[in-house]
Amino acid sequence: MNHPVLSIRTLAVIGTVLTLAASLCARAQLAGQDALQDITQTRTVTLFNITGNVHVALGYDSATMTMIEGTDGVVIIDALGSEEAAAMAMEAFRTITDKPVKALILTHRHRDHSGGIAAVVGDQGVPIHQRALAAPDRMAFDRDAFHGAPHSDGNAREKQTPALPADALPGDGSDKVSEDMSGQLPAQVSAELMSGRQSLQIAGLNLVLVPTGDENSEQLYVWYADQEALFAGDSFYTSFPAIHALRDVTRQTSEWIKTLDAMLMESPRFLVTSHGYPIVGPEKSVEALRNYRDTINLVLEETLAGIARGLGPEELVATVELPPDFARQPYLEERYGKLDWAIRAIYADQRGWYDGNPTHLEGLQPRELAQRIADLSGGAEALLDNGLVALDNEDYRWAAQLADYLISLDPASVPARHLKADALLGLAENTATIPARASYLESVRELRQQAMDGGGIVAPGDTTP
Repeated sequence: MNHPVLSIRTLAVIGTVLTLAASLCARAQLAGQDALQDITQTRTVTLFNITGNVHVALGYDSATMTMIEGTDGVVIIDALGSEEAAAMAMEAFRTITDKPVKALILTHRHRDHSGGIAAVVGDQGVPIHQRALAAPDRMAFDRDAFHGAPHSDGNAREKQTPALPADALPGDGSDKVSEDMSGQLPAQVSAELMSGRQSLQIAGLNLVLVPTGDENSEQLYVWYADQEALFAGDSFYTSFPAIHALRDVTRQTSEWIKTLDAMLMESPRFLVTSHGYPIVGPEKSVEALRNYRDTINLVLEETLAGIARGLGPEELVATVELPPDFARQPYLEERYGKLDWAIRAIYADQRGWYDGNPTHLEGLQPRELAQRIADLSGGAEALLDNGLVALDNEDYRWAAQLADYLISLDPASVPARHLKADALLGLAENTATIPARASYLESVRELRQQAMDGGGIVAPGDTTP
């Protein structure tokens, strides 16, 4: 294609952008490793004695790890995301007791809960108690199926965001997590699989393992009645619930609600979350579970009611709101899930891709749309100029959109890729939602690298020859 002659102002700005490319790429990498780690991890590495013989390790990784001390040994719940992190937590636990580990319980198989297994069980043949797999051909540490869509077989697998540090994301996701365990359990470890509510008597402790979700789920929670402590796994964490995780299918909201109902029936005095500080006190624990359940139920019911009225996803996002009493709860902040993502996921599950607008049934291809937008704006140069102005004004969403048009027009455009990278970096620095931030930063790294590599790049989503 013929490239337009660029103005002196545009050339000057492009020159500056190219000069800073290497440093900005490094900045994005640091943001992906340090800033994300900072926002997901507990600020202080500590052991939290919630009651008597129950100790929770916080801050060693993005997830929590619990030790319950029994008469002749200890039971560990979850194993963090790496052997290094788990070893540090175990070392801290050893300042409390040197009793041997009698069992490890995995609330689910996400990497951030199972990556440190070897550091917990060692070579002592410690049994690992976990949820049985519904599909026998799946690996022992395959991706968790609790994100199976309500109308899927639970085995749908989507491409995941390229790997970030293991502590970059909580267990949904991306988040799930950046990577999941592959392969089988270590040879010296026996896997104790359970499929129904099961009592576990070990080390003088009486624990109950409760499967959650449908038969395709790999989640469970742990109930310790003697201390009225509930260990929730990823059925409750200190964030707005991730009904939909990026690059994943939609979690079964009705099953999630049933799980929270079951937890409420336990009437816990202590609620140990998989990510974040435990909630202490019977009133606070029950209130948190009830609010979490009611939030999911409200989003589901309001979205379905809007669909019944003929509303599309954009209209639903504009109208469905959380009551103030819910919105101000710290455990419902949009740190992992987001309200609008949940609405869109429920809509898509119910109605598929069609948003009800006939214009979108046979819409323009991205390159054709971009060309028409450029023609209306005065050409590609004007689009780039407007994008740079938007960037200066910190209007990052608009700058990214304009960059997308430019990339559709010229997939090898270096200035357009730097413009989009700068816009996404701005969005990353201004969001508290961890998967969004991770996605932005991963794209920044890719765009910088593509810009340095030069041409031969195909615009995402463009099928025009």
